[in-house]
Amino acid sequence: ILHGFQYQEGARRSWRTSYYSRLSGAGLSLEHYPTQPKRVGVIGLGSGALAAYAEPGDSFVFYDINPDVVTTTERWFTYVQDARARGAQVRIDQGDARIVMEQQLAKGQPQQFDVLLVDAFSGDAVPVHLLTRECVQLYWKHLKPDGILAIHISNRYINLRPVCRALATSCGRQALHIRNKSDDDTGVVASDWVLLTNNPWFLADGTVRAATTPWDDQDQPLEWTDDFSNLYSVLKRPE
Repeated sequence: ILHGFQYQEGARRSWRTSYYSRLSGAGLSLEHYPTQPKRVGVIGLGSGALAAYAEPGDSFVFYDINPDVVTTTERWFTYVQDARARGAQVRIDQGDARIVMEQQLAKGQPQQFDVLLVDAFSGDAVPVHLLTRECVQLYWKHLKPDGILAIHISNRYINLRPVCRALATSCGRQALHIRNKSDDDTGVVASDWVLLTNNPWFLADGTVRAATTPWDDQDQPLEWTDDFSNLYSVLKRPE
């Protein structure tokens, strides 16, 4: 499973690589959100690659449960340090993202994100508790009403599109499926994202509309809750 990488020489060091190209769901959300500067939350630090989108005046908050990931990112990658050097505020909150976000609300600290990216589902062990109806309700308490919830669902074995479509219905948002292709010359990896939003300017953006992929017949909404989920029902069919 690829968790991000970075070129180390020259201008390529700031390239948007792996799952996070400009035409990915992440890139479209961050570059085409209609107001600047922006407040961004990211669940899952990885290499810190999404910090490549942090511009002067932006505020990025990364959540990660694994302290070793934080150590590795700060030692071997420069995305976070480079973002800070550009004038962006970048903070890393360690712990289970759902628990940390619940604690923030309990302290009266809604984060007021413009964009919240959930990037924790690429591996074989899917953290189901981060993709239930109740958890998405929590996300929206930290998002602005016209914000974007971007869910990274690239996965070799599991099709999470039906779950995301159901979440969009339960929270009263539109759901866009964004699938981009690989490009070996620029270090881009094919990825699947689902974006939940009612932001009229974002939904009307021509680049966003052109990048949107139609839903498949097998993507009928399938809701997960804290009381019930079923991974077997979303296993990908053999090709």
